[in-house]
Amino acid sequence: MKKDILKLISEVQVLAVEVSEKTKHDVFVRFTGHTNNFEVSVCIDGWKIEKDKDKLIDFYFDLDGN
Repeated sequence: MKKDILKLISEVQVLAVEVSEKTKHDVFVRFTGHTNNFEVSVCIDGWKIEKDKDKLIDFYFDLDGN
């Protein structure tokens, strides 16, 4: 994995933890390595079993720069 992408993924993960710890919102980050998929979702006012996630960023990236 290219170092710049790895750095960005780790920075997003750290920010997600900070938001989840310092606010009432919950942030979820998932990287799926075999498909190069990166997903960030947010539960405004916290996660609840009966409530869907409020925001979602979901994208695939090309590690070869194509």
